[in-house]
Amino acid sequence: MEIALIAHDKKKEDMVRFVLAYQHIFQKHHLYATGTTGKRIMEATGMKVHRFQSGPYGGDQEIGALIAKHVNLPLPFIYIEQKNYFLVHLSLSLVLNLCIT
Repeated sequence: MEIALIAHDKKKEDMVRFVLAYQHIFQKHHLYATGTTGKRIMEATGMKVHRFQSGPYGGDQEIGALIAKHVNLPLPFIYIEQKNYFLVHLSLSLVLNLCIT
């Protein structure tokens, strides 16, 4: 299974802890992530992660495009920082909308 991991600024450490806690499950699957999130997960776990651009540089949209094309990306995990929800909503709105349709 392909799994996408996206974490907004201050949620990156939460995402890393989440992946570490379930590493025994995640290591059985193909992981995709936006740039910095993927880098931090790779550093913490040693697992291979296909990294897209950082979110502000189009990484969210790259993952969204895969979801829109139904290219084997059925399970996205997105950690959103509530404090900056409006800004996050703008950058992740495509991905979020695709996930609920």
